[in-house]
Amino acid sequence: MHSSSTWQQQIDQMISACDAPRGLVALMPEYRPDIARAIAHHIGCQFKDFRQEVMREKQRLAHTTSLEELSDFIVAHADQQPLLVFNAEALLATKAVGERRAWLREFLQTPRNHWVVLPIAIFIQDVPIQPRGVVDLQACEFHDQSLINRLAF
Repeated sequence: MHSSSTWQQQIDQMISACDAPRGLVALMPEYRPDIARAIAHHIGCQFKDFRQEVMREKQRLAHTTSLEELSDFIVAHADQQPLLVFNAEALLATKAVGERRAWLREFLQTPRNHWVVLPIAIFIQDVPIQPRGVVDLQACEFHDQSLINRLAF
């Protein structure tokens, strides 16, 4: 994809190239909650913060959260409408490389009722390279994040 394309165009092209809703990994240039929210808004997804909604409750035991819990969270929230799962990398960081890669591969291969978007900024190298389901936004230009915006997240 060309860097002259906007992130919106790249996402729209990926969605139109897929014959049915699926998991969609958005490779991000950096950790940007504001961009993740903009993506969710652009494609009409609900925005859910996995770290905030699931891992935070476990406090010091957050690292014991399983990848199956992440999968269950996705199924529960994407059953009725599209979903963007933010901060899933907080959980992926607690897992071995092989586990991360296997989970990401399964995420991309699992049929979905609705789109499920997973922004990835840290573990890009663990995302399987494939023609559908992965949209590379690393070369896209995004607006600068304001201080107020940074403090809000």
